[in-house]
Amino acid sequence: MYAAAGSGPHRSCALINAHPPTLRTLGTVGRPRGARPVGGGFAPFCPASPGWLMQIRQVVATVPANGGWHGTHREASGGMSGRALLLVVAASSIHVAWNLSAKRSSNRLVFLWLGLGVGLLLYAPLALWLALRDPFPWRGLGFAAASGIIHSAYYYALSRMYAHDFSLTYPTARGVSPVLVTIASLALLHEPLRPGGVAGIACVVAGVGFLRLRALSLPGARQAAVETIHHPAGRLALATGGIIAAYSLVDKLGVSMVDPVVYLWCSHFVAFLGYSATMVSNWTEVAAEAKRAGRSLLVVGIGQNLAYILVLNAMRLAPVAYVVPAREVSTLLGVLVGTLVLKEPAPLPKLAGAAMIVAGVALISLKG
Repeated sequence: MYAAAGSGPHRSCALINAHPPTLRTLGTVGRPRGARPVGGGFAPFCPASPGWLMQIRQVVATVPANGGWHGTHREASGGMSGRALLLVVAASSIHVAWNLSAKRSSNRLVFLWLGLGVGLLLYAPLALWLALRDPFPWRGLGFAAASGIIHSAYYYALSRMYAHDFSLTYPTARGVSPVLVTIASLALLHEPLRPGGVAGIACVVAGVGFLRLRALSLPGARQAAVETIHHPAGRLALATGGIIAAYSLVDKLGVSMVDPVVYLWCSHFVAFLGYSATMVSNWTEVAAEAKRAGRSLLVVGIGQNLAYILVLNAMRLAPVAYVVPAREVSTLLGVLVGTLVLKEPAPLPKLAGAAMIVAGVALISLKG
């Protein structure tokens, strides 16, 4: 949709309401001669719109549905293709590897901050080259900045979670986020979700919940729920799940405008700056952690960026409500590593939860 040079915001609103399908073609191909894209390529907030929710929906409507540049596009069915699932599975494998390095660190928050810095240095040349090659709307950087702020909160919460019983906090956080993302994607993004896909999401969430049960019984489930609500670690995990949902939704919108590598680099740069003042004032501990970590920082610097770049590409191909629960493959891989490599016990609830995650991801892929 393009507006004449002299048109105002109210006319833009009328065009948005009258021709919503045209908002799905915001590229330069086929642009009328002499026309300009509204709002620098994306429609602005409309002063005449009835309430903030409608304004959010109008902004969401301007995000390109084709999901990207250079032929990358969302599947016409709106489901989760094999390509998107492969990206998520690969990302989950890398995610498990770098999280294992982070859990072994002495000062987790300092370690994560150093890992962010290493990643920024390593990916800077590629991000700069892609930014110069593929022009993008400045509005996309606003989403990246918002994502960076939310990720700052996430890394802080994650470092706190490592200090608690990870078998309690991690499954809770990862189980809450798909529920919140599904609700928000339906209410705000209007993503096309099929009954089979919704059943798959529910199956994944239930499977993650089973991972932290001590026994397959009603009293065991009740005890887990009480611990989640009343234990400080449980409340921290619930908050972390909300943070994961928040940055997932923001990233879904932002990566539709900006190349994933460029977008993530900008997001991590904001997150890195958010902690820099605190870290510099505690330089002795930072230097000590850097010396202790050594090559592990390379694993985190490369791994956390590569893993999430793959996830962002998957978000271009499939609804975020499918991508977020499919990421719980990392939880399944963590169970396998713990059982087969670390020789941890594998009680019945853990095995049942792992099976439910597999079934849920399969449902999302095949029936979503």
